[in-house]
Amino acid sequence: MAQLEMDADEIRLEKQIHQALLEKGKRSWLYVIARNGYVHLFGFVGGLKEKGEIGGIVESIPGVRIVTNHLRLELCEPNGADLHF
Repeated sequence: MAQLEMDADEIRLEKQIHQALLEKGKRSWLYVIARNGYVHLFGFVGGLKEKGEIGGIVESIPGVRIVTNHLRLELCEPNGADLHF
């Protein structure tokens, strides 16, 4: 099985995405995969509004062609227990 290697442009794009999210006050620990301008976002967010905002930030970055937003909602129960959907 061939191993996929990232080129310098893909590494640069992933770093740009993380930097843009940090500048907008978004979580920097979201997992980002960028290949040939196609970006996949993974992780948990506090609500649908944040999920949409993150997707919009990433879509606005030069070099991003398509964003697939796999971000999931992180909900908190009244007793403080986290639920993930």
